[in-house]
Amino acid sequence: MSREMKSNDRRNEFIQAAEELFNEKGYENTSVDDIVGKVGVAKGLFYYYFDTKDNLLEELVIRFVDETRKNVQEIMATEGLSALEKLARIGEANEGIKKRSIKIVAYFHEDRNKALHFAMEERSLEFMVPVMEAIVRQGIEEGVFDTPYPRETAIALLCTFRVLSHDRMFNLEPATKMERPEVLEFMMRRLLGASQLHFQECKGKASKKKA
Repeated sequence: MSREMKSNDRRNEFIQAAEELFNEKGYENTSVDDIVGKVGVAKGLFYYYFDTKDNLLEELVIRFVDETRKNVQEIMATEGLSALEKLARIGEANEGIKKRSIKIVAYFHEDRNKALHFAMEERSLEFMVPVMEAIVRQGIEEGVFDTPYPRETAIALLCTFRVLSHDRMFNLEPATKMERPEVLEFMMRRLLGASQLHFQECKGKASKKKA
């Protein structure tokens, strides 16, 4: 194994350990000593790879975005998926990352971390806008969506997803777990010009596959 590969492996060990600790204890309650203790190395080695704990967090953000991109690329490359099925799978993949890293996601949503949060979202939008546009165009071709503005609709959909996930930032009323999916589906159907029947059929197919 080359020295560069070993270096990357060690860096990834730090990032993986930090992610686990941040989710377990919270970002602020996790110290550099905790991280190096989990990796099992001297503290000085941490500062060989990262200037600060904040610097490590920034790399973890990049890792989340890259993981999301990889998931989306795999979904888009899967043959035989309808536009609605692609939307559903992308949503499920994103929820999986959020649930796995719930404390880190909550930390991003704090008011004081707006800059980091928006930087992460801007990075993800760079690849999500063309992906969403491709899905909208596919849905139009399938006769499921009805909109003369596929790119603008794609951007509006992504903005809707963002707003509904920023309760405190936009002073939204707290929504129950049951209400949020209903609100999101309603907004998606209106923007896409899709019928409730099509969404129900897609849900039915997903349920059968899981069964």
